[in-house]
Amino acid sequence: MDMIALRAAIGRDDTLATAHAQAEATMDGLHIDEIWASILDASAEVIEDYPSDPRGPSCLILSSVLGDPYIQSLAFHRSGMRRSATFRPSRS
Repeated sequence: MDMIALRAAIGRDDTLATAHAQAEATMDGLHIDEIWASILDASAEVIEDYPSDPRGPSCLILSSVLGDPYIQSLAFHRSGMRRSATFRPSRS
């Protein structure tokens, strides 16, 4: 997935965070805007790409939110970009 297109969608506010994604963010003490901002950061990167996902192209993005690594599940839908989940990688 193209990071330029993802960042452009965020810049246009053409985004939607699902109820599940919002609940996960709240449990981690994060605000949705902090997560979108982390994807705008130059250090954010696509770590897995699913261009043939039946629900529409999607990907996993690794970004840093308030200094902690998070993985975002993003998808492009005809109504805009959706963030369906966010999770912090396990610290081993």
